[in-house]
Amino acid sequence: MADALPPCPICAGTRITGSDCHRVNVLSPAPRTSRADRLLRCQRCEFQWIFPPPEATDLEDAYRDTDGSHWGTAGSVETADARDYAKKVALVTSHVDRGRALDLGCFHGDLLAALPASFEKVGVELSVEAIAIARSRGIAIVPGDLMSVSLQAGGFDAVFCMDTIEHVVDQTQLARRLAEWLAPDGILVIETGDGSAPFARFMGPRWSYVSLLEHVCAHSRESLTRLMASVGLVPLTVERRWHTRPTSEFKALKRLGMAATFRAGTALLDVTARVARLPARVEQWRTRWAPWHPSRDHVLASYVRPTSRHLRDRQ
Repeated sequence: MADALPPCPICAGTRITGSDCHRVNVLSPAPRTSRADRLLRCQRCEFQWIFPPPEATDLEDAYRDTDGSHWGTAGSVETADARDYAKKVALVTSHVDRGRALDLGCFHGDLLAALPASFEKVGVELSVEAIAIARSRGIAIVPGDLMSVSLQAGGFDAVFCMDTIEHVVDQTQLARRLAEWLAPDGILVIETGDGSAPFARFMGPRWSYVSLLEHVCAHSRESLTRLMASVGLVPLTVERRWHTRPTSEFKALKRLGMAATFRAGTALLDVTARVARLPARVEQWRTRWAPWHPSRDHVLASYVRPTSRHLRDRQ
């Protein structure tokens, strides 16, 4: 008899499905070979998580050793444009035009650097090389992981959690910390993968987002809203977007076509593998991690307290 699957850590739902998910470590210079993990999905809120999760200390060590150029070159105009930094800054400054800004997992501080000088800029980061780059740009860095760093309660008017929440196993504890650091009238901005996006749903466990070893979970809009509500925060804005806007629509469509073909082909091989042994090379392709594919499979959302003046200003 198969072991019972655990309830959803976000909504406590018990209708859980599990699938093999073939993943790859891109943080390490070691050869990129796939490993199979179990990806669970809640049918109620669509939250997805790896179970059992990888060891947090292993991931933290990998982040510390991550090259300073792993997530782009500091100050790159192309990256700033593709990642819509100007739009994200405008989202915050339309509600808060000064104060203290905190970026969790800030890497080399591009987003903080894009904020006006009226903000005091603080970042949390683990990568040793990225920390040195961010500090050279005048950003105050608190080294450490999100679950252990000590920061002032209620001390930040803007808190960014950009492409970071999916790296943390204990979602409830992280949400508590985000709410704790937020000033009474502060704004929290989160960007992460959106497992409820149409193409993400189509790809299922072959979605490239969950194929990265450092991504231990993936939210849907519903699960993210539920998580924030559990710590007393409500959505101010929510939109589906590109993670990195493609430079060419043709190249984006080509990538999507490749990913869809990969999804269909591996699904057929999964069925075949249940009844017959596949040749080694075919089996290697079947268990390969998914190719990266651009689509509107991310969500950008901002949250405030129900008593926030920002909600009153919007009415």
